[in-house]
Amino acid sequence: MKALVFHEPERISVDDVAEPSPGPGEVLVRMAAAAICHSDIRVYKGLKHAEPGVIPGHEIAGVVAELGEGVKGIAVGDRVVVCPIVACGRCHFCLLGKRHRCLERVTLGYDINGGLAEYLLAPAQIVSLGHLLPVPAGLPMQRACLTEPLACVLNSVETCELRAGSSVAIVGAGPMGILHLLLMRQLGAGTIVMSDPDEARAETARRMGADLVIDPREESLADVMKARTGGLGADAVVVTPGLAEAMEGSLDTVRAQGVVTLFGGFPPGTRVSLDPNIVHNKEIKLTGQPKRVAPAVQAGARPVTTDASDRRSVDAPLPVGGGDAVLRGKAAGRGSEVDGGDGRLSCNLSRFAVSLKLLALWLWCSSFPGAPAHRPRSHALAGRPPISR
Repeated sequence: MKALVFHEPERISVDDVAEPSPGPGEVLVRMAAAAICHSDIRVYKGLKHAEPGVIPGHEIAGVVAELGEGVKGIAVGDRVVVCPIVACGRCHFCLLGKRHRCLERVTLGYDINGGLAEYLLAPAQIVSLGHLLPVPAGLPMQRACLTEPLACVLNSVETCELRAGSSVAIVGAGPMGILHLLLMRQLGAGTIVMSDPDEARAETARRMGADLVIDPREESLADVMKARTGGLGADAVVVTPGLAEAMEGSLDTVRAQGVVTLFGGFPPGTRVSLDPNIVHNKEIKLTGQPKRVAPAVQAGARPVTTDASDRRSVDAPLPVGGGDAVLRGKAAGRGSEVDGGDGRLSCNLSRFAVSLKLLALWLWCSSFPGAPAHRPRSHALAGRPPISR
């Protein structure tokens, strides 16, 4: 089969590799669509580790092609998305339902083979933990593969303690910034101000519902938020790019007792200038939000989309041999999504426009395979079970 293979930083290739065969408990999935994450770009640039020789791809959707011995509850032909975490299921964090913090965790696309290939072999641990999730009827696979990044955003939104009418500042209007915007708007956020110097991204954010998008080279996000909130500042600030200056400015933008979430990963060795008294005196909650968890992935697999007028994604077919060009193009800021159906790839030229008008977000998934029954309830999003982190 054809597969995109990571050899070392800035060296990838589309190779012919052996087609895997499922062993006991394993499932073979024919890939239908895969999106390229910014983390994949960081691996390509040498800013994040992945095993040499691994097949990247963790934002993936496909069709079950073959079952290993003993697999139950899944059938050949099922359309599935994959939670890419391989967890032990028995350590301290797994027993709390926090599989993303598993002490023995490995991840598809970094430690073991992912889905930028014609087929993915889902390990027995992924199958037994319920990390192969059904794709709703009618949801295109090109959108289904965005379930994993949406799950990350679901976690981020809960961390922000979003309430109806909350004011939010989002730094960065790229794919993840736009997903935050869409989700927060549907959950009832009040004022949403975004910051991005790229005018094309800013215009997309305006179309998607941002109240205001500023150019940080010309305006101060902190000043704008305070002007719009009677001097308070934002209830929550989400920093989507891994930029030290973006993180530093967020402390001035957030209100007292507000939340700052560092969503994007930072390059190794990044250092920031931080006055701890700002955090101390304003009682700021400063947190990271890098991972997806199984219940969030399950919730993200059940978005309800609006009509075709909201579908702004554009697909251009590419031969499977062009997968390396797609990743290199992403590293240069072009393209974003790969579709591997029937031996073809396609580049989605507008991944952030995914028409995720989420009308069923009460599906926070209070029950999923292995979830503890005693998870505490959060005061955020009152009345809904919180996503465990």
